[in-house]
Amino acid sequence: EKETREKIIDPWLKEDSGWKEEGIKREVNSVKSKFDIGEYEIKKGEGKEEGRFIDYLLLDEHKKPLAIIEAKRFSLDAEKGSIQATTYQKDIEIKIKFAVPIFLTNGHDWFIKEKGYPTRKISGPFSQEDLQRRRRLIFERQKLSNIEINSNIVDRSRNVEAVKQVLNYLEKGNRKVLINMATGTGKTRVAMAIIYALIKARYIQNVLFVVDRISLGRQAYNDFGSYLKGEPKTILNEFGDFDMDKRVYISTVQTLKSKNSGGGFKLQKFTPGFFDLIIFDEAHRSYYDLERLLFKYFDAIQIGLTATPSKSELRDTYDLFDCPRGEPTVRYDYDEAVRDGVLVPYDAQIIATKVTELGINGLELDDELKTELIKQDEDPRSFKVPGTRFAKYFTDRKTNELIVLEFMDKCYKTEDDKPCKTIFFCSSVNHAEELKKVFDSIYPKLCDDVSVIVSNKDRYMDEVNRFIKDSSPRIALSVGVLDTGIDLPEIMNLAFVTPVFSHIRFWQMLGRGTRSLSACKNRQWLPIIDGIHNK
Repeated sequence: EKETREKIIDPWLKEDSGWKEEGIKREVNSVKSKFDIGEYEIKKGEGKEEGRFIDYLLLDEHKKPLAIIEAKRFSLDAEKGSIQATTYQKDIEIKIKFAVPIFLTNGHDWFIKEKGYPTRKISGPFSQEDLQRRRRLIFERQKLSNIEINSNIVDRSRNVEAVKQVLNYLEKGNRKVLINMATGTGKTRVAMAIIYALIKARYIQNVLFVVDRISLGRQAYNDFGSYLKGEPKTILNEFGDFDMDKRVYISTVQTLKSKNSGGGFKLQKFTPGFFDLIIFDEAHRSYYDLERLLFKYFDAIQIGLTATPSKSELRDTYDLFDCPRGEPTVRYDYDEAVRDGVLVPYDAQIIATKVTELGINGLELDDELKTELIKQDEDPRSFKVPGTRFAKYFTDRKTNELIVLEFMDKCYKTEDDKPCKTIFFCSSVNHAEELKKVFDSIYPKLCDDVSVIVSNKDRYMDEVNRFIKDSSPRIALSVGVLDTGIDLPEIMNLAFVTPVFSHIRFWQMLGRGTRSLSACKNRQWLPIIDGIHNK
């Protein structure tokens, strides 16, 4: 045990958590020490001495108790000392009138045991600043049921109820929440209203909002500016220094998991207890954090936001947020939102061809297309591609022409007979560019209204912003960029010209178009239906 302390725990406290020696007391007699005035009796030697001895007592800047660490040797279970440490905790509580948190460790595993919550595993000890902030919040905490919901952030009855549900759930001692609300029903506003209430009730101070795309991070930054005015905020940048003096931190998963120059991850610039609340905006499923490092490293209240219908929700998402019986904490699905008039239903038009349905057999192609295959080092005699993989290999001009012609025939149009705001979900950058050529060839007058929006173009976000704010471009040919996050209620047409196998991804993509008329600011971009601009 002595070796574990000296070689593992001591360096961890000082190098990783920033503790100075004057903030640490070892082998403190819990019976004889005067914790209320900061006078401590330390074990003098190895022999038998009267009293009980705390392995580590962590002190605040005034030398008063902040926390206990109960250490076991590396080979023992870290939780073995739980009862022992509780006895020390009670000795201290008698003197200072409140219970300090307990850390349990064997130098490898760390656990925290604090009043009102079950013992939970953490990634490491907290800093002095973390413990002082958390203690201050506990002393200042108000009942969440007494906090009025901010009607400037949420005003729809269903969203107000969602906020109340979450606050009630947290007040019962839960620390993980899953909010399942269809795209366009106000997930972000609900999240902001929850943050507002938790800050006002002094439950939290430091907030981390996690997304998995930079554009979503910028959008979240603007939302915080609108709904939480006055709260210092920052967007974390993996190529620069992190501001450590804000209240609200917005980051992508990729930034937090980028590598430090000296080794480790950028997220380790923060201590495990730095954040009081973390919100994952769909980012809990991120491809960039499959091992769940963010969940494991930070100890905080965790809220997941998802638009995915429950029938297609991944089972491990429920487990990740401790949802009993596979039920999210809050659910407001697409069908309910349509019934409430918050979202609009969709009308599906299917364009099917032999090629897209059955695929391509090289032997059935004409000589010109066989030559194209040969140029791509493919043998037409053995070349077979299923329809679902077709456009990943090359784009068939005739199929693209058919798609464009059928789209122009079926799509919603404005009064000037141009398509309303539209997103084409393409299968590749090449596919998008080929479709642009087809539009230019068949409908040259639409050349300024059709734009390829893909992430490999310089300043592509400029075109995204024009698509959102201006009447033109009308048609965005996109690969990945506009699948999620874009907020443009006036979108009337969605063209899926790539197969989508994921329910999660499909519902996010479909949600780009399901915002209702009440959300539309530019109604002149909508079609005339029954004599008025409508959706």
